[in-house]
Amino acid sequence: MSLALCFCLWEVLTRGTAPHRTKSSLTTSQRTQLAGKEFFLAANFYNNEAILPDFISETLKLVDLLGTEHIYISVYENGSKDGSKHLLQDFKHTLDNLSVRNTVVTDSAKKPLMDIEVDRIEYLSGLRNKLLTPLETSEALRQSITHIMFYNDVTFTVEDSLELLFTNDMEYDAVCSLDFTWVGDLYDRWVIRDVAGEAFFPHFPFVKDAPSRLSMMAGRPFPVHACWNGIMFARAAPFIKQDLRFRKSRKDEACFNSECFLICNDLRALGYPNILVNPNVLVTYSTERYWSNRFVLLSPIGRWMAAIFNYDAFNESPDILRNGALSTLRKELVEPLSLAIDCVKFT
Repeated sequence: MSLALCFCLWEVLTRGTAPHRTKSSLTTSQRTQLAGKEFFLAANFYNNEAILPDFISETLKLVDLLGTEHIYISVYENGSKDGSKHLLQDFKHTLDNLSVRNTVVTDSAKKPLMDIEVDRIEYLSGLRNKLLTPLETSEALRQSITHIMFYNDVTFTVEDSLELLFTNDMEYDAVCSLDFTWVGDLYDRWVIRDVAGEAFFPHFPFVKDAPSRLSMMAGRPFPVHACWNGIMFARAAPFIKQDLRFRKSRKDEACFNSECFLICNDLRALGYPNILVNPNVLVTYSTERYWSNRFVLLSPIGRWMAAIFNYDAFNESPDILRNGALSTLRKELVEPLSLAIDCVKFT
């Protein structure tokens, strides 16, 4: 049976099923690591009615585990035309009833046309920065928050959040998941770069750097130059003490890039270079592909098949601008288009 047929069969078997709900608990060691930690959970949404029920359910489980008094939730939704606003308003009501500190904003402003009415990266940076407003207006939060949990509009479980949070015993400046659309197809390759500044590849084991590749295949966290890829947890200090914010590329920089890539560059410049990827945290942009993706990339048989069928992955073009509109990006760049090392500023 071909790999493609296996994938399709798994897709059929798991289609429409929500992420599995298991009872999570914290170990004694994890509870010790959490001592003195306070968390700021930040998430942007736009037309995400399909995944919001899972986001809300898994976030409430995380709140229960971390403690309602140890987390602040900041959500910003803008211009949705589906039921996102209603779901988020219900979520706020639930948080209020649980006495969870929160700011949940549902903005009726229409989403502008990207790169026509607004600069796309500048606009997205502004949306992400809106999530951080409570940190600017509350001195109590500025004094207490130790970690920021950034979420894209992805499907995940509370186990994913805990796995990411306790990566390397919480010894990191930032740590990211890996994100996928189609099964086994790494999505945001415009942002993620290995320790040498090189692009990731679309298929398992994704990374060309030999030590990183071994870690990927063994399921061990490993350092990267930049990442985001669905979820990023980061130390709060640079965002609070040094007012780090998302931004677009400056004119004096060599490369036009994503606000999520630039936040990693800026973390490094501010003295926070320990950026990791945890290859055990795999998130998707649709609920139905969450478990099929985990089967392919986390099970021994799935990884074995992926390794065999993608043995020539490193002969592929990395296509680093896959998730950007190349036609609009080219206007920002001088030919020849730089895809890898000269877009990375080492510090």
